Amino acid sequence: MLAQFVGNLLQVAGPVSISGEELMTPPPQHSGADAAANTALVQQNTQAYAEQLVGTFKNMARIIGELPQTQGSAEETDLRISRLQAQSAALHKEVQEQLSIAETKLCQVQDTYATVARAQLDSKLLLASGVEGV
Repeated sequence: MLAQFVGNLLQVAGPVSISGEELMTPPPQHSGADAAANTALVQQNTQAYAEQLVGTFKNMARIIGELPQTQGSAEETDLRISRLQAQSAALHKEVQEQLSIAETKLCQVQDTYATVARAQLDSKLLLASGVEGV
């Protein structure tokens, strides 16, 4: 939004001397009708940008107001953080244990499937060799 505002401002407004030095390129001179239209456009855009800016600040204030309020002293906050970290560590340990169990079961299932696949392949080979021998 700000970049759009600055871009439009640069298009509509001409250069202005800040400390009295001469401008390298003089601002374009507009005729009476062009100057009035240009001024009206600048006022229109300024009003629209001001409304956007106010709306954005109101939204930011609303979002900040919705943030949870911290309660208690710094020590209580530190204690709560410590508890949460301990809980996180315990949950991490439990997840790692469950992952280890799952990986073991996966290896067992893969071994079982490999055994079944070997047995089926062997039986098909036996059948094929028995058919050829007949």
